[in-house]
Amino acid sequence: MIDLRRKKREDLGFGSLGSGITVYDRNQRENGDFKKVAHISSYRLIQYYCSVSEEAKKKIEDFANNENPSISATQPEKVFKIEASKEPIKADIELIISEDNPLSNQVKKITGNPYSMIEFDDIYFNGAKFIKHIKTGLIFRYYGKNQLSTH
Repeated sequence: MIDLRRKKREDLGFGSLGSGITVYDRNQRENGDFKKVAHISSYRLIQYYCSVSEEAKKKIEDFANNENPSISATQPEKVFKIEASKEPIKADIELIISEDNPLSNQVKKITGNPYSMIEFDDIYFNGAKFIKHIKTGLIFRYYGKNQLSTH
């Protein structure tokens, strides 16, 4: 017997709604619109709203890693604030951040500068966010305590 309830393969769409890229599935409806399945922030970080197939996950991650569309046809500014790196990034220093030991305090001890968009560049590679100190070229990768079990 054929299970007609089996979910159709996702038909993903990607659109800018002002704060990154919204990813939606054209094969699912929710409140009269296509179902939103994920969001890619302007810093290329992905938040999933529901489970998706491995194939869909790969498409979403590939988009976050490689694309940089304009906001709209009449707004040529790019959606993503940071460029995706094509080469693997090796951190010079890895930091564990917490409320009592925030990123800004830790990088200030090492570089003399607290974290700011003036002193550091953001770099993105395969879903990971790094910061690079502009003056010294040091690259930092940082983790929250809740991320340690996955790295």
